[in-house]
Amino acid sequence: LRSWIEKNIFSADAVILSVDQLLHGGLLAAREADGSGSEEATLAFVRELHRQHPDKPIYAFNILPRIHPPASIDDYEDRKNLIKYSRLTEELAVFDNPADLEELRQLEGTIPLPVLEQYNKLYEENSRLNEKLCLMASQGILEKIIIGQDDSEDFGIPNMEKLQLQRLIKVQDISDSRAVITRGADEVALSLLTDIH
Repeated sequence: LRSWIEKNIFSADAVILSVDQLLHGGLLAAREADGSGSEEATLAFVRELHRQHPDKPIYAFNILPRIHPPASIDDYEDRKNLIKYSRLTEELAVFDNPADLEELRQLEGTIPLPVLEQYNKLYEENSRLNEKLCLMASQGILEKIIIGQDDSEDFGIPNMEKLQLQRLIKVQDISDSRAVITRGADEVALSLLTDIH
């Protein structure tokens, strides 16, 4: 995919990158991300692409992980408990209810540690990646980054990641013409076409 981009960028007016595609091979594969360490190489590729072709605006989009666990976690009880864990994590952060804390501790004791670590790691890595993408947009390496949220849950770790990114964008004073967080996934790439003149 990188080779194809490097060959075809010369005849393009702009570049639209799916970060999930470039980094993991697609949105579904991104939901199974294992922290293979290819993130830095991917970001370095984007930086080099901008350095070599400063006249070609690079637009990018990435999708927040959903609340539902990746398919590799296939035990029904683990899946159900992880969703409850995710909801309670944000509810506790918002309402600071001692009963929620107790229930969360019980869930943490019920969910196998490797499963819980895999679930949390997916959000942690995605959050770091999105922060770096937002900063690349503020530096002009990316013309624009759109981060989509493919989830409609009232509470959950994906909402917490979204709020954390919104704070970063505000604190870093990144223009909304450079970094946007929105609902959706499949339509995000097409929405970027409207930014290309």
